[in-house]
Amino acid sequence: MADVVTEVTTKGYGRRLGSSITSAALGFVLFIGSFVFLGWNEGNFVKVAQGLKEARTSLVELDDTKVNPGNDGKLVYMSGKTTTGEAPLLDPVFQVKSNALMLERKVEMFQWKEDEKTETRERVGGTEETTTTYTYTKDWSTKAIDSSEFNTPAGHENPDTLPYEQSKVFDEEARLGDFRLRESTIELIGGATTVPVTEFDTSKLPNSHISGAHIYIGAQPASPAVGDVRVSFSAISAGVVSVIAKQDGEKLVPYTAKSGSTIELVSRGDKTPDELISAAVNKNTQLTWLYRAGGFLAMWIGLTMILGPFSMLFAFIPFLKSVTGFLLGVATLLIAVVLSSLTIAVMWLFYRPLVAIGIIVVAIGAAWLIKAFILDKKKDAPVTPSVPPVQNQTQPPTPPSAPTPPSGV
Repeated sequence: MADVVTEVTTKGYGRRLGSSITSAALGFVLFIGSFVFLGWNEGNFVKVAQGLKEARTSLVELDDTKVNPGNDGKLVYMSGKTTTGEAPLLDPVFQVKSNALMLERKVEMFQWKEDEKTETRERVGGTEETTTTYTYTKDWSTKAIDSSEFNTPAGHENPDTLPYEQSKVFDEEARLGDFRLRESTIELIGGATTVPVTEFDTSKLPNSHISGAHIYIGAQPASPAVGDVRVSFSAISAGVVSVIAKQDGEKLVPYTAKSGSTIELVSRGDKTPDELISAAVNKNTQLTWLYRAGGFLAMWIGLTMILGPFSMLFAFIPFLKSVTGFLLGVATLLIAVVLSSLTIAVMWLFYRPLVAIGIIVVAIGAAWLIKAFILDKKKDAPVTPSVPPVQNQTQPPTPPSAPTPPSGV
């Protein structure tokens, strides 16, 4: 059962204003950094795209997996079956074996972990009440969780370190035909499968058990206690793989394209060069859009933090602060859309001008919408004409008096 600890703290207006000013400084750094990151991302996308384009034209397709000295230094493609050495891979601690290209040991320890949830409430007068709930649960983790950093470490102590380390063992004799496979190339193959541990001798390790695919070190596998450990193994087995890389003697190493990007494409199965390169192109596009979203969010958050002190001016009345914060959020969102789009467009001017022009048009359109729906709203508001005061006509007008006749007439 989880342990729950709740704390309520109150922060006065002065402290909140000071915190907002500090956040504004950090927001400025984040805002400037977003431009740098977005610029780097676009440059990296083009660099990788140009490298993959070069790969399509300069690639040498090999009919077999034999070493040809004439291809040294060239980008080559080959597909074939990998092989391992005669001796199986052996984990030096647990003596688990596997005929594979790589054997990986995964170590997990049952530990306390802390989850934090915070809720804030605005109070009249500018104060802020924060309710923080700390929830402590037990779970498996591949890293030692430092319980001394917990809000409530008492009763939630974890061991300082894991008793065993994560490890990987590679076959030094692994080959693809005549070519030796480097460790990084083997990892790119992927497709690791679980290695059974049924042959592990539990008598050699006190308090150990076989529990499914794990070597369990503890009293009761069905009811783990803090500090219990479980160890599992996985392996990348030999099989048919396809590779695009540079031939360096009898090794396959990353190829450096003219754009500066590196190319080393590896996939399990018999894949054509076009399939390998197309998959890399799609991955490059997906990562670029992911990083664009990250840069945009960094810019938006940075702008919001910069304008944070302004919303604090209305903190004495929570409703006004909420409205102000919402309006600032919308404004900074639109500004971030425009600035991030322009940043991307400016970078693309150096690479693909037509695409850049399209992005600039979109950014200008967004800026026009901001102007039309926000700035010009006041100009379009109807003006009530002034009406002259109406005279009180309840009394009829007095007729002019008749002239007085002269005397003696």
